[in-house]
Amino acid sequence: MTDGLNARFTKDPVAFLDSDGVWDINATGVNGAFQPIYKLDQNNVGSFDLYRTSDTTVNLRDKSAVSFWATSATDFFKEPTVKAYYLNSILNKTNSFTVSTHADYFFTDTITGCSFMAFGSNRLNLTVSHANAFEPAKVVIPLTTQEQTVQNSPCAVKIVYGASQYRAFTAKANTVVKPEDAIVTIIGWRRSDGWHFYARRRVNGWGSQNQYALGGAFEI
Repeated sequence: MTDGLNARFTKDPVAFLDSDGVWDINATGVNGAFQPIYKLDQNNVGSFDLYRTSDTTVNLRDKSAVSFWATSATDFFKEPTVKAYYLNSILNKTNSFTVSTHADYFFTDTITGCSFMAFGSNRLNLTVSHANAFEPAKVVIPLTTQEQTVQNSPCAVKIVYGASQYRAFTAKANTVVKPEDAIVTIIGWRRSDGWHFYARRRVNGWGSQNQYALGGAFEI
């Protein structure tokens, strides 16, 4: 049986990410050694399936990586996959490429301390970057410097979303969380005027009382 998540996402990605049952889309396109695990074409486009792993979390998987299977024979891919760009993170480096017309959707690894940037002369062709700082001392150019470079560029479109933004929140009463507990899902959607990017934040602290969504989806 199909869960219908792919169809719901492609119909309206923002509404999907904004729903009560989707706090985040958990996407990780690399393994523990930061080696890519998704099969992408020369344009960094792959075929993906969304599947639920909890009441509030949806995971992203690459159909080629699991040979159409997940964990059991009852979890067979029975609906069209989502054709999308995928931007992997690279350990302590910045990974970038251009999004244009090869797909209508975009995913990147879940943001847990990294920075996301998109920039260009127009929304039809944008350079997207995932700047990783798993070990900050090993990053050649600090993320804040990379963010400032984009913000100060002459590009007509400049989108920067880093830790100083997504980690800024007021904790709920009777919870024990830290700024580092804030993580964010970022997706892209190619609309009539070009690419737009949307985010949804959540707190992923220790214990169920310290895990909750930080508002709904919004454009960055």
